[in-house]
Formats: sequence, C-alpha cells, structure tokens
Amino acid sequence: DALPICFIIFREGYEVHELIMQACSLNGFEPNIICETSQWKFIMEMVSFNQGITVLPKGDLEEMDISNKEMITIPLTPAINWQVGIAWKKGDYISFATRTWIEFIKTKLADREDQ
Repeated sequence: DALPICFIIFREGYEVHELIMQACSLNGFEPNIICETSQWKFIMEMVSFNQGITVLPKGDLEEMDISNKEMITIPLTPAINWQVGIAWKKGDYISFATRTWIEFIKTKLADREDQ
C-alpha cells in the first residue's frame, strides 16, 4: 500500500482551506492534513523539507521564489475556482481612475466566467 499523502494547508477560516476541502470531497477523499497554519512561508518551508504537499493560489505561487527549494508546481485540472468581489465604502467619493479600474475588473471577471 502507498503511504497517504500528507497535506500542509492554511488553517480553517481561510477561503483556500475551504476550497481544498471541497475539491478533495468532490474527488472522493479526505485529505490527510498534518499541519494547518496561517503562514504561507511556513507552509513552503514544510513542503521544501519534504513533509507534505500543499495547494496554493496560482498568484501566490508565482510571487514566491521557489527555485532554490527544489520544488515543483503542478496546475490542478480542473482548476479550483475562487469567487472574488469588489467592495468600497457606500456613499464615498470614487475617483474617475477608481471607477475606470472597477469597470476594467468587472469586465475581466465577466470574461473569465464566460470561459
């Protein structure tokens, strides 16, 4: 028998934790979680010491320099979708630049939903 894969993930309360749990459930298994934390650097150190695997948002992975840690990244197929939104204080003045940015983001998010 193969040894169970050990997961090192963000702790409960983080959206990425919930997404991982849902994805595992949809794929018919419960992850063997050996560590939950709020610190992504700690997660990456644990993975670099071969203590387990993790699932992180692509944007976070792209910002990290893992070249010296002998780690690899593998995109998930199908990708885990993350619902995001835009918020601002009701009634406050919104500059033209901010309104333009909001419209740009709304358009980009709508384009991604169509894919």
